[in-house]
Amino acid sequence: MKSMKKRFAAGALAAVMAFCTFANATPVSAKSLTAKQYLTKMQKVIDKAKSYEVTQTIKMKGTTDGVTSESTQKSTEKVFLNPIKVKSVQTVTTTGDGSDASQKTVTYIVEDEDKNITAYIDLDGSGYMEMDMTELYDTASELESPMTSAKIVKKSEKVNKVDTVKISAKIKAKDIMSSMEALGISAEDMEAYGIDMSKMSPVKVTVWINKKTYEPVKMVTDMKDFINEFMAILFEAMGMEDVTATYDTYKTTATYKNFNKVKDFKLPNFDE
Repeated sequence: MKSMKKRFAAGALAAVMAFCTFANATPVSAKSLTAKQYLTKMQKVIDKAKSYEVTQTIKMKGTTDGVTSESTQKSTEKVFLNPIKVKSVQTVTTTGDGSDASQKTVTYIVEDEDKNITAYIDLDGSGYMEMDMTELYDTASELESPMTSAKIVKKSEKVNKVDTVKISAKIKAKDIMSSMEALGISAEDMEAYGIDMSKMSPVKVTVWINKKTYEPVKMVTDMKDFINEFMAILFEAMGMEDVTATYDTYKTTATYKNFNKVKDFKLPNFDE
Protein backbone atom coordinates (compact mmCIF):
# COMPACT_ATOMS: atom_id res chain seq x y z
CA MET A 1 0.00 0.00 0.00
CA LYS A 2 2.82 2.39 0.90
CA SER A 3 4.62 1.73 -2.40
CA MET A 4 1.37 2.38 -4.27
CA LYS A 5 0.96 5.69 -2.46
CA LYS A 6 4.51 6.68 -3.39
CA ARG A 7 3.87 5.84 -7.05
CA PHE A 8 0.74 7.98 -6.96
CA ALA A 9 2.67 10.84 -5.33
CA ALA A 10 5.35 10.64 -8.00
CA GLY A 11 2.72 10.61 -10.74
CA ALA A 12 0.88 13.59 -9.29
CA LEU A 13 4.09 15.61 -8.97
CA ALA A 14 5.09 14.72 -12.53
CA ALA A 15 1.69 15.84 -13.83
CA VAL A 16 1.98 19.19 -12.06
CA MET A 17 5.50 19.76 -13.43
CA ALA A 18 4.39 18.80 -16.94
CA PHE A 19 1.50 21.25 -16.79
CA CYS A 20 3.67 24.13 -15.64
CA THR A 21 6.37 23.43 -18.23
CA PHE A 22 3.74 23.28 -20.99
CA ALA A 23 2.11 26.48 -19.80
CA ASN A 24 5.39 28.35 -20.30
CA ALA A 25 6.75 26.73 -23.38
CA THR A 26 3.45 27.01 -25.25
CA PRO A 27 1.96 30.31 -23.90
CA VAL A 28 -0.97 31.32 -24.23
CA SER A 29 -5.59 51.04 -31.73
CA ALA A 30 -4.27 49.34 -28.49
CA LYS A 31 -4.73 52.17 -26.01
CA SER A 32 -8.20 51.04 -24.89
CA LEU A 33 -7.57 47.30 -24.64
CA THR A 34 -8.11 45.54 -21.31
CA ALA A 35 -5.70 42.94 -19.93
CA LYS A 36 -8.09 40.15 -20.92
CA GLN A 37 -8.32 41.51 -24.48
CA TYR A 38 -4.54 41.62 -24.76
CA LEU A 39 -4.31 37.97 -23.63
CA THR A 40 -7.02 36.97 -26.13
CA LYS A 41 -5.22 38.69 -29.01
CA MET A 42 -1.92 37.12 -27.92
CA GLN A 43 -3.47 33.65 -28.01
CA LYS A 44 -4.76 34.25 -31.53
CA VAL A 45 -1.25 35.19 -32.67
CA ILE A 46 0.16 32.02 -31.10
CA ASP A 47 -2.53 29.85 -32.70
CA LYS A 48 -1.70 31.22 -36.16
CA ALA A 49 2.10 31.14 -35.79
CA LYS A 50 4.17 29.07 -38.20
CA SER A 51 7.36 29.25 -36.14
CA TYR A 52 8.99 30.97 -33.18
CA GLU A 53 12.01 30.78 -30.90
CA VAL A 54 11.86 30.50 -27.12
CA THR A 55 14.55 30.65 -24.45
CA GLN A 56 13.53 29.24 -21.10
CA THR A 57 15.18 29.27 -17.68
CA ILE A 58 13.83 27.32 -14.71
CA LYS A 59 15.38 28.14 -11.35
CA MET A 60 14.71 25.96 -8.32
CA LYS A 61 16.16 26.17 -4.82
CA GLY A 62 14.81 23.88 -2.14
CA THR A 63 15.45 21.69 0.85
CA THR A 64 14.56 18.02 1.06
CA ASP A 65 15.01 16.27 4.41
CA GLY A 66 17.48 18.93 5.52
CA VAL A 67 19.59 18.93 2.35
CA THR A 68 19.53 22.16 0.32
CA SER A 69 20.14 22.12 -3.41
CA GLU A 70 19.85 24.51 -6.34
CA SER A 71 19.05 23.67 -9.93
CA THR A 72 19.09 25.83 -13.04
CA GLN A 73 17.68 24.52 -16.29
CA LYS A 74 18.32 26.57 -19.43
CA SER A 75 17.00 25.72 -22.86
CA THR A 76 16.78 27.29 -26.30
CA GLU A 77 14.27 26.05 -28.84
CA LYS A 78 13.51 26.59 -32.48
CA VAL A 79 9.91 25.60 -33.08
CA PHE A 80 8.16 24.97 -36.39
CA LEU A 81 4.49 24.06 -36.51
CA ASN A 82 2.45 22.19 -39.10
CA PRO A 83 4.33 19.92 -39.42
CA ILE A 84 6.09 19.93 -36.05
CA LYS A 85 9.85 20.29 -36.17
CA VAL A 86 11.75 21.32 -33.05
CA LYS A 87 15.39 21.68 -32.05
CA SER A 88 16.07 22.06 -28.33
CA VAL A 89 19.38 22.47 -26.53
CA GLN A 90 19.11 22.16 -22.76
CA THR A 91 21.63 22.37 -19.94
CA VAL A 92 20.87 21.51 -16.31
CA THR A 93 23.22 22.51 -13.50
CA THR A 94 22.64 21.23 -9.96
CA THR A 95 24.55 22.16 -6.80
CA GLY A 96 24.10 20.97 -3.24
CA ASP A 97 25.27 18.56 -0.57
CA GLY A 98 28.89 19.28 -1.50
CA SER A 99 28.57 18.12 -5.10
CA ASP A 100 27.97 19.78 -8.46
CA ALA A 101 26.51 18.18 -11.57
CA SER A 102 25.92 19.39 -15.12
CA GLN A 103 24.09 17.77 -17.99
CA LYS A 104 23.50 18.76 -21.62
CA THR A 105 20.67 17.40 -23.72
CA VAL A 106 20.05 17.98 -27.43
CA THR A 107 16.58 17.04 -28.64
CA TYR A 108 14.99 17.01 -32.08
CA ILE A 109 11.25 16.46 -32.43
CA VAL A 110 9.92 15.56 -35.87
CA GLU A 111 6.42 14.94 -37.25
CA ASP A 112 6.22 12.63 -40.28
CA GLU A 113 3.66 12.54 -43.09
CA ASP A 114 1.50 10.11 -41.08
CA LYS A 115 1.28 12.57 -38.17
CA ASN A 116 3.54 10.45 -35.98
CA ILE A 117 5.76 12.56 -33.72
CA THR A 118 9.17 11.25 -32.68
CA ALA A 119 11.79 12.73 -30.36
CA TYR A 120 15.49 12.01 -30.82
CA ILE A 121 17.35 12.71 -27.59
CA ASP A 122 21.12 12.92 -27.13
CA LEU A 123 22.24 13.05 -23.50
CA ASP A 124 25.79 14.33 -23.03
CA GLY A 125 26.86 13.10 -26.48
CA SER A 126 25.93 9.47 -25.81
CA GLY A 127 24.01 9.08 -29.09
CA TYR A 128 20.39 9.60 -30.01
CA MET A 129 17.65 7.72 -28.19
CA GLU A 130 14.32 7.49 -29.99
CA MET A 131 11.01 8.16 -28.24
CA ASP A 132 7.45 8.19 -29.55
CA MET A 133 5.89 11.54 -28.62
CA THR A 134 2.61 11.27 -30.54
CA GLU A 135 0.39 10.53 -27.55
CA LEU A 136 2.10 13.12 -25.38
CA TYR A 137 1.57 15.83 -28.00
CA ASP A 138 -2.05 14.79 -28.42
CA THR A 139 -2.50 15.07 -24.65
CA ALA A 140 -0.67 18.40 -24.48
CA SER A 141 -2.92 19.84 -27.17
CA GLU A 142 -5.86 19.29 -24.81
CA LEU A 143 -4.26 21.19 -21.94
CA GLU A 144 -5.28 24.69 -21.04
CA SER A 145 -3.56 27.25 -18.86
CA PRO A 146 -6.45 29.60 -18.04
CA MET A 147 -5.31 32.96 -16.67
CA THR A 148 -7.65 34.79 -14.31
CA SER A 149 -7.51 38.06 -12.38
CA ALA A 150 -5.61 39.61 -15.28
CA LYS A 151 -4.71 43.26 -14.90
CA ILE A 152 -2.39 45.71 -16.60
CA VAL A 153 0.54 46.44 -14.30
CA LYS A 154 2.36 48.80 -16.65
CA LYS A 155 0.94 50.26 -19.85
CA SER A 156 4.34 50.62 -21.51
CA GLU A 157 7.64 48.90 -20.75
CA LYS A 158 10.64 48.16 -22.96
CA VAL A 159 11.61 44.47 -22.97
CA ASN A 160 14.31 43.28 -25.37
CA LYS A 161 13.94 46.61 -27.22
CA VAL A 162 10.21 45.97 -27.75
CA ASP A 163 7.44 48.25 -26.50
CA THR A 164 5.27 45.97 -24.38
CA VAL A 165 2.33 46.05 -22.00
CA LYS A 166 2.98 44.24 -18.70
CA ILE A 167 0.14 42.08 -17.40
CA SER A 168 -0.15 40.09 -14.19
CA ALA A 169 -2.47 37.12 -13.89
CA LYS A 170 -3.08 33.93 -11.95
CA ILE A 171 -3.72 30.29 -12.77
CA LYS A 172 -6.01 28.81 -10.14
CA ALA A 173 -5.07 25.48 -8.61
CA LYS A 174 -8.47 24.00 -9.49
CA ASP A 175 -7.82 24.84 -13.16
CA ILE A 176 -4.46 23.06 -12.94
CA MET A 177 -6.37 20.03 -11.67
CA SER A 178 -8.57 20.10 -14.76
CA SER A 179 -5.49 20.02 -16.98
CA MET A 180 -3.81 17.28 -14.92
CA GLU A 181 -6.66 14.93 -15.81
CA ALA A 182 -5.37 14.88 -19.38
CA LEU A 183 -2.07 13.61 -17.95
CA GLY A 184 -3.66 10.69 -16.12
CA ILE A 185 -4.31 12.13 -12.65
CA SER A 186 -8.06 12.45 -12.10
CA ALA A 187 -9.95 14.55 -9.57
CA GLU A 188 -11.37 11.32 -8.15
CA ASP A 189 -7.82 10.03 -7.54
CA MET A 190 -6.93 13.20 -5.64
CA GLU A 191 -10.15 13.16 -3.64
CA ALA A 192 -9.60 9.52 -2.71
CA TYR A 193 -6.43 10.59 -0.91
CA GLY A 194 -8.08 13.64 0.65
CA ILE A 195 -6.31 16.18 -1.57
CA ASP A 196 -8.34 19.33 -2.20
CA MET A 197 -6.61 21.67 -4.66
CA SER A 198 -9.41 24.25 -4.68
CA LYS A 199 -8.05 25.93 -1.53
CA MET A 200 -4.43 26.08 -2.64
CA SER A 201 -2.53 29.19 -3.74
CA PRO A 202 -2.66 30.05 -7.44
CA VAL A 203 0.35 30.11 -9.75
CA LYS A 204 1.43 33.70 -10.38
CA VAL A 205 2.07 34.72 -13.98
CA THR A 206 3.49 37.91 -15.49
CA VAL A 207 3.32 38.42 -19.25
CA TRP A 208 4.85 41.11 -21.45
CA ILE A 209 2.99 41.46 -24.78
CA ASN A 210 4.13 43.37 -27.88
CA LYS A 211 1.75 46.34 -28.10
CA LYS A 212 1.77 46.38 -31.91
CA THR A 213 1.78 42.71 -32.89
CA TYR A 214 0.34 41.14 -29.69
CA GLU A 215 3.12 38.54 -29.72
CA PRO A 216 4.32 37.31 -26.32
CA VAL A 217 7.75 38.77 -25.56
CA LYS A 218 8.36 37.42 -22.06
CA MET A 219 6.56 35.29 -19.48
CA VAL A 220 7.49 34.65 -15.86
CA THR A 221 5.72 31.94 -13.84
CA ASP A 222 6.19 31.81 -10.05
CA MET A 223 5.13 28.44 -8.63
CA LYS A 224 6.76 28.65 -5.18
CA ASP A 225 3.64 29.07 -3.01
CA PHE A 226 1.61 26.58 -5.02
CA ILE A 227 4.25 23.85 -5.15
CA ASN A 228 5.05 24.11 -1.43
CA GLU A 229 1.38 23.76 -0.47
CA PHE A 230 0.84 20.99 -3.00
CA MET A 231 3.79 18.92 -1.77
CA ALA A 232 2.89 19.35 1.91
CA ILE A 233 -0.70 18.26 1.32
CA LEU A 234 0.37 15.44 -0.98
CA PHE A 235 2.91 13.96 1.43
CA GLU A 236 0.45 14.15 4.33
CA ALA A 237 -2.26 12.46 2.28
CA MET A 238 0.19 9.74 1.29
CA GLY A 239 1.14 9.05 4.91
CA MET A 240 4.66 10.30 4.18
CA GLU A 241 4.92 12.86 7.00
CA ASP A 242 8.56 11.85 7.50
CA VAL A 243 9.43 13.45 4.15
CA THR A 244 9.90 17.22 4.11
CA ALA A 245 10.48 19.26 0.98
CA THR A 246 10.17 23.02 0.60
CA TYR A 247 11.20 25.46 -2.12
CA ASP A 248 12.57 28.97 -1.62
CA THR A 249 12.52 29.51 -5.39
CA TYR A 250 10.56 27.84 -8.16
CA LYS A 251 10.38 30.23 -11.08
CA THR A 252 10.33 29.91 -14.86
CA THR A 253 11.26 32.71 -17.26
CA ALA A 254 10.55 32.34 -20.97
CA THR A 255 11.38 34.85 -23.71
CA TYR A 256 10.01 34.67 -27.26
CA LYS A 257 11.21 36.08 -30.57
CA ASN A 258 11.26 35.66 -34.35
CA PHE A 259 7.62 34.75 -34.79
CA ASN A 260 7.26 33.35 -38.34
CA LYS A 261 10.91 34.28 -39.04
CA VAL A 262 12.84 31.31 -37.66
CA LYS A 263 15.67 30.07 -39.86
CA ASP A 264 15.27 26.42 -40.78
CA PHE A 265 17.77 23.83 -39.55
CA LYS A 266 18.97 20.51 -40.89
CA LEU A 267 18.29 17.29 -39.06
CA PRO A 268 21.34 15.19 -38.16
CA ASN A 269 21.77 11.50 -38.98
CA PHE A 270 20.15 9.97 -35.92
CA ASP A 271 21.71 6.55 -36.64
CA GLU A 272 25.28 7.76 -36.12
